[in-house]
Amino acid sequence: MKDFQSYRNDEVSLNERLITFGKKRPKYNQVIILAGGAGSGKGFVTETLIGIEAKVFDVDKLKEQVLHSKGIKDKIKKKFNIDVSTLDLKSSKDVSTLHELVSNLKLDKKVKSTFLQAHTNVERKPNIIFDVTMKDIKKLDSISRSVQEMGYKIENIHIIWVVNELETALQQNAERPRFVDPDIVRNTHELVSQTVSSLLKNNSLMKYMNGDFWMVFNKKFSDAVLKFSGAGGSYTDSPQIQKKLAKTKGEKYKYNPKTEVFYFKVKEQGKAPMNLSQIADKYIEKIKAYVPNPEVWN
Repeated sequence: MKDFQSYRNDEVSLNERLITFGKKRPKYNQVIILAGGAGSGKGFVTETLIGIEAKVFDVDKLKEQVLHSKGIKDKIKKKFNIDVSTLDLKSSKDVSTLHELVSNLKLDKKVKSTFLQAHTNVERKPNIIFDVTMKDIKKLDSISRSVQEMGYKIENIHIIWVVNELETALQQNAERPRFVDPDIVRNTHELVSQTVSSLLKNNSLMKYMNGDFWMVFNKKFSDAVLKFSGAGGSYTDSPQIQKKLAKTKGEKYKYNPKTEVFYFKVKEQGKAPMNLSQIADKYIEKIKAYVPNPEVWN
């Protein structure tokens, strides 16, 4: 078994470190639906693991922009008689108010519509990441339909589900500048879990996408060894389990002291997804250990 310094000295190619699509890092024409409950760490995954450059649509970032846009603030003041400058983002009530304002003004839809229409007749369309909860199939259906209408192919629509342990997500939510009610956090994690389980059980996933489907387990603040495989995947676990894994020949390791990340592919581009019986028991058990309602994965 290698010592720690050997792990650090390993040279791991960029492709091995990152989540790829179609086994490549395409520059154009890809749509990634980044799903996960509040506080799951989707921002971390976007910044460190997704192996492409892309335009990111994130309604939470849009809310932050609302607070800094004089034009939008004046419009809200005139239409709803609310001064958003006074909202406290550590207050779950004020965060909920801001969410309702953005929804009522349909700001997220307007931004996405304007962007997509501008690239409808462009051959090389920009890669897009939709940072969403995916708490129901309607959201997946809406995104899939809209991007296909703009010329993106269904085989280039991908999903990454970021799965985080609920207690960790609640802790991260409490530490963020924008605080979400804990019940809402719990609800978002449960609903996206139910959505993914339903898609796999009912064999309905390929109605909406035919690209890659990755599951990413993202438990931050946990000492771990991050393992990169030659196939482009990665997983990590406790040092005790890692000792057993280290016996496999040809493995490359890199130490990461702040986060535990483990990801695997449930579906490959152009191929049918695994059903629940095909997913290894250890993966299913990991999902059930992280999500609020494990019964939907039985």
